[in-house]
Amino acid sequence: MKIKIILALALSWFCLNQKVLAQAQWYVDVDFPEDVYFDTLHIILPGNDKVLLLGKEFKELSLFADHAEALKTTFIADLKAAYASGKLSADAQEVYYFYKNAAQRRVKAEAAEYTEKRVDVAQEMLRMDLLLPKHKFVILDMENKMEWQLYVNNPDSLAYKLENTNIKQAIEVGTANKKYRRQSTQLWVKTDSSAYSLSHFQHKRQLSFSVGPTVGLSVFGSKMAPNLGIWAMFQHQGKYGTSPYKFGLGLTEYIFADFDEGKISNYQETRAIEAMLMFNTGWRSKNAKWFGLQGGIIQSSKENELHNATKFSVISNGNGPLGWTFDIITTRSNKLVYGVTLNLPF
Repeated sequence: MKIKIILALALSWFCLNQKVLAQAQWYVDVDFPEDVYFDTLHIILPGNDKVLLLGKEFKELSLFADHAEALKTTFIADLKAAYASGKLSADAQEVYYFYKNAAQRRVKAEAAEYTEKRVDVAQEMLRMDLLLPKHKFVILDMENKMEWQLYVNNPDSLAYKLENTNIKQAIEVGTANKKYRRQSTQLWVKTDSSAYSLSHFQHKRQLSFSVGPTVGLSVFGSKMAPNLGIWAMFQHQGKYGTSPYKFGLGLTEYIFADFDEGKISNYQETRAIEAMLMFNTGWRSKNAKWFGLQGGIIQSSKENELHNATKFSVISNGNGPLGWTFDIITTRSNKLVYGVTLNLPF
């Protein structure tokens, strides 16, 4: 009966702490969640005008080249029509082009007066960091979950420059090298409208080592024990600066005691020496979600059923306010003891 209750509690905790994403995964601007990392291809045009393609991993972007070229042609036609009809002012500093399919597309712009009064701190910092021109055009490709950001010094020259830029070729050149494509978060392609070349790339890959504490509360069978531990973790950070997996060694101390009429008796210390291997299921997100396995040997200060027992655990961290482990302990007499541990976040 106790085992069933523990299993039910563990399952309930797991289910309550899962987050279900029912919305489409957008990336930046206009309701794109900021907690999702994305790859960016920079295309540097003559005159330091720039086209930024954001959203897809470079491997996916390489398959997007033909559609991107066709979308560019449609955008130019709609942009010219908007200027000619007067729907788009020549002094507009921010223009948005929404594309869902060939039959559903539109051009919207923010008035220059409003743009001048509004201060977007993040945007201004980005402009200074990347030396971006003043006028901004955004293409939101709703069909392919892609965003284009186009920065130009003179809006009148945008259509002409795009007509003389082969977006398909720029994408193919930028994503041709499989190593750079796999390891980089940003790639820069330069063009003089006749030739395209990869100029440089950027990533956040590195190895890291950390040491940190753990504090929690465990229930093994019918016994409850607070615990305090220390873990040394080795992590390999991927191109987004997040770790897809980590490995660690740790020592955890459990305190068992009986309380009767305000008195403490049968005090004993039990420690577990363990190894851990965890995988980050949210590796492309800024919010890590860790699942993994942990196992080791238990030593107790007194001869009891936990002394020299082996421990195996399933772990979850980052999937709710507390981390948890579901533990299976095999005693020296081959008796199974089940447990649940809740860990405070650090």
